[in-house]
Amino acid sequence: MKRLKRDMSLLAVTGLASLVLASVGYAQTAASAAPLDPWSSAEGRSVHMHMLMERTIFKVNVLTLDVWLGGAAADRIEGLVEEKRGSREFEDAIAEASTKAQDAYVLIEFLRDVSLEQFLEGVNEDLVKVAEAGVISQAEYERVLAGMPIWYAFLEERGVLRGDQMHYRVSGNSLHTQYRSVEGEILLDQVDAGESPRLAMLGTYFVRDSSFRDDLIKSLSID
Repeated sequence: MKRLKRDMSLLAVTGLASLVLASVGYAQTAASAAPLDPWSSAEGRSVHMHMLMERTIFKVNVLTLDVWLGGAAADRIEGLVEEKRGSREFEDAIAEASTKAQDAYVLIEFLRDVSLEQFLEGVNEDLVKVAEAGVISQAEYERVLAGMPIWYAFLEERGVLRGDQMHYRVSGNSLHTQYRSVEGEILLDQVDAGESPRLAMLGTYFVRDSSFRDDLIKSLSID
């Protein structure tokens, strides 16, 4: 039972931490809100990373994560790939370029249900890692931690359901966040300005010891 609780906390951390970090306030959209456009080849040269997260013991699918990076980040990463793969220095350089990207699209799809309580318990684990790495400040960490129960009150009864999706679009220092239900309803639609939300969201995936970093970098492909 203890291991199961830990696994479910991990799901909450890895699946939802970036949503928490990305938002500076809680906002539910009207039904007419338009979905974010997906990343396409028309964006130009890009880097794509994909991973399937599983619970370690039972190999139960938890979520899929796709990250597309364009612009200067894609150019930087392509240059790094041409130099050398596989070293710790290479991984750190890829992670740094990815975290600082100002042209990006992230898509998460959940393959299991998670309660709000499990979500809140787990989020703090990766949130601490991001703060300790200096990607966000201590003050930002404390503000987000205090705000989480308010921002995600819409998950109180329904929780996170299988098939729910999170979408993020980074354009410069603008971060557009959407949470979509399995039925396609937009439950959260938030646009945040400034460097911190962008760094916090991307940093969650690429900070050292992140649950995502190793698998994402291994999957790296240049489009």
